[in-house]
Amino acid sequence: MIVGYKDNAAVLNEELQDGVAGAGGYRGTLYYIGGKGLLHESMTIAPFGLPADTVYKLREGTVEISDTGEFSIDSYGDPEDEEWDPLQNGTWIWNGENVTEEQYNDMLNKALSGEEGLPMSSIEWKSRDDILKELK
Repeated sequence: MIVGYKDNAAVLNEELQDGVAGAGGYRGTLYYIGGKGLLHESMTIAPFGLPADTVYKLREGTVEISDTGEFSIDSYGDPEDEEWDPLQNGTWIWNGENVTEEQYNDMLNKALSGEEGLPMSSIEWKSRDDILKELK
């Protein structure tokens, strides 16, 4: 859970995910880019392990989507065919626009201010009391 602070009250942000979904279709890591107010959700989507990214900005205690990107398959081949590569049969998309893979990577890097971030799962949990002490 990500907790923000706005208008003298805590703002809970529980919609972000990290790990593996129960049905197994989602695998993702949520990264925190310190000092920039950014979060990066890096995902792979089943069944082909297609990449997708969402960049969030932390503003006034809330989490807002800043940028999104994904790879979308245009045509499906036989997944049993070892020669068929889903990344050769689709389109890279950044903020709703078709782009090349190089443009996608460049725009993602720019959105993240050139930083990789720290996985949220590696950040120590803090109690309510500890958080309140830091806010004072």
